[in-house]
Amino acid sequence: MLIIDEISFAGELDLVKIFHYTKTLMQDEYQPFGGLNLVFAGDYSQLEPVGRPPIYNLQHTIPEFHDSLNSFIELDGMHRFKDDPEWGQRCLRFREGRPTEEDIETINDACMVGPTHVPPENIQVATYLNRDRDAINSAIFEEFCGKNKPADDSVLMDAVLIFMDDLQMANQAGTLVPVKSNSVF
Repeated sequence: MLIIDEISFAGELDLVKIFHYTKTLMQDEYQPFGGLNLVFAGDYSQLEPVGRPPIYNLQHTIPEFHDSLNSFIELDGMHRFKDDPEWGQRCLRFREGRPTEEDIETINDACMVGPTHVPPENIQVATYLNRDRDAINSAIFEEFCGKNKPADDSVLMDAVLIFMDDLQMANQAGTLVPVKSNSVF
């Protein structure tokens, strides 16, 4: 038996590959999945596959997948929240995209970031867009330069590696010129 968790991340090509690879692995080209029993587990209300449509949202069926399914079990209930059903209901409303004002206020009240909050020194930030990443990196770099600038205004002696898209620097004539990504200064 092969158990594949987080199947919601799989796209059509992934399922076709699994279908054919298991046939090769089991050396049985005539049975679906080479005769191997598969359990697909996952939650389709979580993240979708990256860069491709989810298998449950296709305009067509995938014969290698849909023609081979023989049972479907959907769990109901919220076992994870059995000790705090109120929190479970609140999370469920967020999941379904229908939180109440009270839900939002409760989450915001529990938020530890206030107007005077200072993030930790080595915080790691994930961003969806490169421009957001670039803005954060620029702010960190400016802060680093401000803290480490020599008293005589000379150039920093430590090397700094820049990871930034479309970075430009002024040359001696004051003209902005593009800087190659991953340049070391």
